[in-house]
Amino acid sequence: MLDYEKYYLKDNPFPVTAVIDPYDPDPRVNGTIFHKEIFEKDIQELGEKTERGINLVYISGIQHDKGVGKSALLINHWRECCELPNSTSLYIKLEDKDKPRDICRKIIETWHNNEILWNLFQKLFIEYCETEKNPMLQTSSVKYLFEKHPKICANLPLTLYTQIRNADNIANQFAKNLQLKTRINPDNLIPLFKKYLSEPATYLEVLNSSKTDHIGVFEDLIKILNKTGCTRHYIFMNQFEDMIMGSSKRGVGKLCLELKNIIIAASRKVSFYVTLHPNSEMLLQIPEAKDLTGIAPLDTIHRVNVMVLDRKGDQAVTLAKEYLDFYRTEEPPYATYPIEEKLVNLINYLQGGNIRQLLQQLHSCIEYGSIKELSEITFDYALNHPLDILDREISSRQLERFNSGFNK
Repeated sequence: MLDYEKYYLKDNPFPVTAVIDPYDPDPRVNGTIFHKEIFEKDIQELGEKTERGINLVYISGIQHDKGVGKSALLINHWRECCELPNSTSLYIKLEDKDKPRDICRKIIETWHNNEILWNLFQKLFIEYCETEKNPMLQTSSVKYLFEKHPKICANLPLTLYTQIRNADNIANQFAKNLQLKTRINPDNLIPLFKKYLSEPATYLEVLNSSKTDHIGVFEDLIKILNKTGCTRHYIFMNQFEDMIMGSSKRGVGKLCLELKNIIIAASRKVSFYVTLHPNSEMLLQIPEAKDLTGIAPLDTIHRVNVMVLDRKGDQAVTLAKEYLDFYRTEEPPYATYPIEEKLVNLINYLQGGNIRQLLQQLHSCIEYGSIKELSEITFDYALNHPLDILDREISSRQLERFNSGFNK
């Protein structure tokens, strides 16, 4: 086992693979370690767009396909929006095979898994019982039932706590009652209500059915969430660019039309946040994408441009220090110990300011230093062992340009 204690570290602070996953318990990859100063301008822009209720925000990396911090920025803002009142804030990861209906399916699935829909259902169903005053469905009995089953359960014993013998009939009546108040399509929500009155935990089996109109269900859930005071929704879609790139030129047209329909279905209650890289952005600039870009243009109102790290400043050093400080056991000889500050800047320069590549290279440096039992990893050592520390040879011209500050 490698010894990191000699570096005043409890572990290697840098990720072996800098791919972010907010649900991973490892703080190196879940976005917990986030240096806000680097993204200060981007954070401010995102906050302003959120306050204005922009329908679709593109978080775009215009210099690299991967590794500039788009996902980290998106996840940081998702977590900030989780603290906003009277709203929901969801993170979903998309794949290249996903279609727009899958976006709605994943949103609904997340609402279900987070028990947002379950809490919503309980509140609305109690209100329904109070209004209907059905002697077979006493409000006090229903309240007691939900008190005994506050979380989503495998089986809800409605017939045990009330005199109702057919939960499906009650689900139908409940949906039609909501239709009068919110203009929902009962057919979209009756399957949900039937499951929530009998086997709540199995709702996803119905949701994942090919017969389900996911966009319709999404639209109607927005309506009833709004009825209970949950008036804003923030949906963060990572790897949106993969879904775009997984479509043909003709497919982009169909995809963008369906995305437009989702935005319209959201009734100005939802802000969507998506990541883009240069190639996916080019696809959204073709005429076939006009259905989407017509209501959410690729302009400064709808986009935030995430830039690479400054190769002449100290951004790489401050970022490295953020990770190192998280794993420090005690005060080190200098801030970036055991990696000399100048070496951190050199790695950033050679990696073109790409955050992912910088962090992975710093991970390798710590591993190498520990294996070789080096007291520190210096700039001079890297120049004498370039393949071991930098994974490449470095030319005299590159070194001269780095030293002169001409870092282009």
